[in-house]
Amino acid sequence: KRQRANLIPGNAWDKKHRKELKLNCWWWTLPLGNMQEIYEGCEKGRDNRDVAKEELKDEKFLDEWWEGLPVKNKEFIVKNCDGTYRAEDEEDHKKQIDKCLQEQIKEEKLELEKVRGK
Repeated sequence: KRQRANLIPGNAWDKKHRKELKLNCWWWTLPLGNMQEIYEGCEKGRDNRDVAKEELKDEKFLDEWWEGLPVKNKEFIVKNCDGTYRAEDEEDHKKQIDKCLQEQIKEEKLELEKVRGK
């Protein structure tokens, strides 16, 4: 019975999946400059200001880099970056994350309905 319960959406799998979606929404709602700063800090160990203009990465590259990170690394980055911005900006960012998360969940439900409908 316990094995079957774990396969039902809304249990452990759903919680883990939503956690990862929220981490991705955190990233997707960041300004490009902040994404670049995080990438440079994690990959190169240097400040964003030390990067030549031609070395700056585009948003597509940074998104692909983020997608390739393990969840534990994403959690570490979010934990270390949260609270480093002004309170007003932080509150606005959290609202954007929640909105993004709701949109992602809605999209997944629509996809699931399409699959089940066939």
